[in-house]
Amino acid sequence: MPRAGPRKVQRYSLEFKLKAVKLSQLKDVEVQAVAAALEIHPFMLSRWRKEARDGTLRGRASVSPAVTKAPPASEMKRFQALQ
Repeated sequence: MPRAGPRKVQRYSLEFKLKAVKLSQLKDVEVQAVAAALEIHPFMLSRWRKEARDGTLRGRASVSPAVTKAPPASEMKRFQALQ
């Protein structure tokens, strides 16, 4: 049964998308680990990676609080090692 009320749609800034793509392209880092660390669906990250390859990645150009939430590369590798 569907939920009552409007659907909540999260919008991410261009900076957040690009940082997520860059993190997912690090050596020995999996897309699923980056998606879990950023609390986004792996399919969304895969779509952003494809859009970045195609040169069509779009987003809001403003800096949002979510941008500061992205972990540095060293933390991503440790996070993946723990999994």
